[in-house]
Amino acid sequence: MYVACPFSIFYFVKFLNLPALDEYHRILIVKYLEEYKSGTRKNFRILLMDKLPDNHDEKQKENKIRNLLYSLKRKGIVKCLNKNSINSTWVLVDNGI
Repeated sequence: MYVACPFSIFYFVKFLNLPALDEYHRILIVKYLEEYKSGTRKNFRILLMDKLPDNHDEKQKENKIRNLLYSLKRKGIVKCLNKNSINSTWVLVDNGI
């Protein structure tokens, strides 16, 4: 039996604040690095996989984690210690503060 929903999916997407959700994920990464001093993609995958949207497949979640790390890198918050993207180690940038 099909039951019609009074709200369309666009109603929910309109009020979903995706930039704020990305910022929440960035904060989780920074908090992790503050506590553990360094982290790998595997660490961030464990940290974030259950917090990313369920409608994303594994590849999309991996891409999201990569994009979050690179956005933090562009902002000068984190840096990658080695260039091997699979086993990359990420640390907070020391700003001398």
